[in-house]
Amino acid sequence: MGGAASIVQKEIKDVSAEEVREALDGLPEADRNNLMVLAAELTSPKPTRRARFGGSMFIQCGKKSACEGHGGSEGFITHEGTRITDPKGTYKLGEAWKCSDQVWAYWTADATTASLGTVMAVGTMKSYVVLDDADEGLIPNDWDHKVVRVGGGVAGGLPRFGGSYLIQLDSTRAFEGKFEGKEFVGHDGDRREISKSDVYKLGEAWQCNGQVWAYWREEQKDLHAGWVTAVGSEKSYVEFDDGEKGPVPNSWIHKMVRFGGGAIRFGGSHLIHWDSTRAFEGKFEGNYFVAHDGDRREISKSDIYTLGEVWQCNDKVWTYWTEDHKYLHSGKVIAVGAEKSFVEIDAGDKGTVPNGWIHKMVRFSGGTARFGGSHLIHWDTTRAFEGKFEGNDFVAHDGDRREISKSDIYKLGEVWQCNDKVWAYYTEDHKYLNSGKVTAVGAEKSYVEFDDKDKGLLPNEWIHKMVSFQGNTSNLNNNNNESNMDNADS
Repeated sequence: MGGAASIVQKEIKDVSAEEVREALDGLPEADRNNLMVLAAELTSPKPTRRARFGGSMFIQCGKKSACEGHGGSEGFITHEGTRITDPKGTYKLGEAWKCSDQVWAYWTADATTASLGTVMAVGTMKSYVVLDDADEGLIPNDWDHKVVRVGGGVAGGLPRFGGSYLIQLDSTRAFEGKFEGKEFVGHDGDRREISKSDVYKLGEAWQCNGQVWAYWREEQKDLHAGWVTAVGSEKSYVEFDDGEKGPVPNSWIHKMVRFGGGAIRFGGSHLIHWDSTRAFEGKFEGNYFVAHDGDRREISKSDIYTLGEVWQCNDKVWTYWTEDHKYLHSGKVIAVGAEKSFVEIDAGDKGTVPNGWIHKMVRFSGGTARFGGSHLIHWDTTRAFEGKFEGNDFVAHDGDRREISKSDIYKLGEVWQCNDKVWAYYTEDHKYLNSGKVTAVGAEKSYVEFDDKDKGLLPNEWIHKMVSFQGNTSNLNNNNNESNMDNADS
């Protein structure tokens, strides 16, 4: 046993899996089994979080607070000696965590209870934590413990009426249903055209203190918004936003997770990029976009963004910054929390904002004008230029002009997706667009294979779906634009 014995004297960081296997080879079975347990302890990752008061677990003692303590046959006892016979929840102590995890955290050096919060940024010695009670700041890493329920979480609810999603009907109610085209059809047959921000996932796993949709009674056909305040093996206690509370079957409970991103704050259907770093909610009226405050302007489709798009960490987004702000700012999501996420605003501000204020930056249309054009003209075999109409002439952005057929004019800023035929700029220096096909789509750049055999990743705003001004795609196989004109005029 010399080889194995020597291993246990080493620091954990110095023990390799190869050394462990070599030391175990040739040992009697009983010794090997004992040493395998020891070897597993030595070579497995160790959580760095320590018990502050010698507890073996966290016992939830408030809606958003927990105390260290122990469990036994006579109930649970906190480190202060308080006996709790029916705790709201019991959680593991010392669980490793990472950025965006929900944690129990000691806020100060003399705190005797841990508070619920979310890790927003991770450092080597300290990390930035936002507590659910609104405090936020840097605290030592060994004060944080990942929120992991003893016995694990609870699987999400089951459909009661065959639905695939939940739709929010009003401030506190939701219905099961399915999509049919652009409409959501409730399980009772009612249908409505909806925003993605009103749709929630069905069957998402939940845990204590989570915000949920839940059925309250057997005979009820709708779900109500609420919070899980205690978890049982078959039923859990839910406090509903409308004042009701009590135990309900676990299969009736669904974590409140939006299918889409942010929520509508001012009744808009889209977002408009108003100036350099701001956007407003609003609606279309003919060729005009009317912001929620009544301002209107004639706009390009390239300035319109969809509202309520799903987002994740590192996404470019539009977000409201404060409750009083009537407009959104451009920025980037740096860390994601259960209810709030950390955003760095392009204008310089940064901090946590409610998830319902955040919308992924997804254009309603395709590319943007690079040279102030209103349309694209098919100039020759595989090239197009931006420009504008002057009478019967099309004037390219470089000043060249020609009399043209409408069949050679293409719309600028049309929505595109994977496998679409497109016009796209290939490099920053190119003054014209080339014809090609989108073969892969990314959040900020997409892969285009050009008809002239070039290919590569391009900014999404350089790409325009190939849609004729007349509503169809003109033939790109003709030798030049003059022959197209001759065919059109004959």
